[in-house]
Amino acid sequence: MTEQRLPRRRYLGIAGALGTVGLAGCVTASSPLSQGVDEATRERYVGVATRVATDLEEWRRRRSGTTRRLAQSDAARNGTAAEQYDWLEFEGERLPADVYRINIVDPNDWTVVASSDPAKQGEPLNTREAPWQTDRLEYGSDDVFVSRADEALARSLVSFVAPVDTDDDRQRRLVMQTSLDELAATFQRPSRGVYSQIVDADGRIVAGTRPIQRLERNDGTLRTYPGGTDATAVQQALGGASGFVAEPAINESDQGGGDADSYVVAYAGVENRAWAVLTHVPQQTMQNG
Repeated sequence: MTEQRLPRRRYLGIAGALGTVGLAGCVTASSPLSQGVDEATRERYVGVATRVATDLEEWRRRRSGTTRRLAQSDAARNGTAAEQYDWLEFEGERLPADVYRINIVDPNDWTVVASSDPAKQGEPLNTREAPWQTDRLEYGSDDVFVSRADEALARSLVSFVAPVDTDDDRQRRLVMQTSLDELAATFQRPSRGVYSQIVDADGRIVAGTRPIQRLERNDGTLRTYPGGTDATAVQQALGGASGFVAEPAINESDQGGGDADSYVVAYAGVENRAWAVLTHVPQQTMQNG
């Protein structure tokens, strides 16, 4: 298996066929959505989506920094398996709740040689929780690989991976597994009935502020957003825009209320990640301000 260190993929921004959408998004003066909804109210909920997007980018930056710090520590580079276990257990206990597990692995066969979870030591890194292990890992300029989200262990998992430069030239990688479900629970929920979801470039809902039952996170897949990547809000946010739009597909699905006008969507893109943040607002909430 080979690995390639490439610069982190640059964010596409607003350029391209999608163009720029302002705070009003696809809502026009003649649209029913504009009736009784002032610009300040629309701006408020676009601001919610934008704040979540900013928090996601800051989270990615911080977790990448932590992964790099741990990979460069003397314990990771030179410690015995027993010393690394004690150290990883200590680090795991003091990191935020979204950090689920930290492993040091041998990339030749992806065996866990040390872990914050003693039950994982000596076990292979499960392909369901780490399907990226068969790929050529593209490390960013910060020397950290960030995986896409995948459903595993009844969680939406994102892995951060960094090489460990040992003094005796053993090949090792430090893998920090994080739960997007835990992270999403900390995001802003400004009023009753309003909820945000994070959708990736494949149209999958990778996390959201609505609580997700454990059984829903244990079927091996992540649910597809209504309309997938064809949904206007998803397209615009992945293109780098922020705005406010009617999204009939959400109301026609079991995520909406069944009323074609019951929800509208504020959206924003996440810098340097192929994620869209969609904040769903009941139209009645919009009209009441």
